[in-house]
Amino acid sequence: MQQLDPGQGKTKRADLWAYRSNDLAGGPPIVVFDYQTSRRGQHAAACLEGGCGRLMVADYSGDKAMFAAGVTEPACWAHARRKFFDLDQGTPKGYPVAADILGRIARLWEIEAQAKAGTQAQRQALRREHTLPALQPLHGRLTPIRQTAAPGYRLAKACDYLLQRWPAFVRSADTGDLPIDNNPVANAIRPIAVGKKNWLLAGSEVPPTRRRHSEFAGHRQAQWPGARRMAQINLGKAPNLPEQPDRRATAHQTLSKLGLL
Repeated sequence: MQQLDPGQGKTKRADLWAYRSNDLAGGPPIVVFDYQTSRRGQHAAACLEGGCGRLMVADYSGDKAMFAAGVTEPACWAHARRKFFDLDQGTPKGYPVAADILGRIARLWEIEAQAKAGTQAQRQALRREHTLPALQPLHGRLTPIRQTAAPGYRLAKACDYLLQRWPAFVRSADTGDLPIDNNPVANAIRPIAVGKKNWLLAGSEVPPTRRRHSEFAGHRQAQWPGARRMAQINLGKAPNLPEQPDRRATAHQTLSKLGLL
């Protein structure tokens, strides 16, 4: 999102990192938002230091150092699916090869739906019985597709996304406590993703006591209609309301303290 950059006459980029607990591991659902000024992987490493053994991400390069240091990566099937979905939907008459892969990936969620109410042990048994056998032919289908796909094209990139990280994608299939997708995080950040289109920008890192009056102009302008209406009511100036002179002094004092007079 864009953030005020006092003294520069412009905004700068800021990032809100989201961390979500694993529902399948037990315990209450926890979401942590960590404000940072960049997307450097060091921020995630610092936030998770000493407390992360497994981490599901969207193949962001900034996280590679953590995996190299011993953090285990279970890859997100939703991200892999999206690449084939965009390929299929982006073609006027559809893309049969991509549609075939989508159907095979959809089978994984069908299996997960059967295990939704089960225990970790039951989920693990179901995955070993159905998911692992479904992954073998999927890999066998992807390999020849990639061999014939033109390098650099979307189909080749979609296949590479899966094949080059295949061990991370199949990791959840042999467990009962690893999720197959990162959708809970996507749901957690949806209000942020939608909101930033309306917020336009966020405040700055400068302490409020040091900010110039002009930096609060937009915020105060946004507050003014509601404050003005409340003042009208308190002062008895609102339409169809009788005069209430006993509240006049209180309203003036309140507005003065807020700096709205």
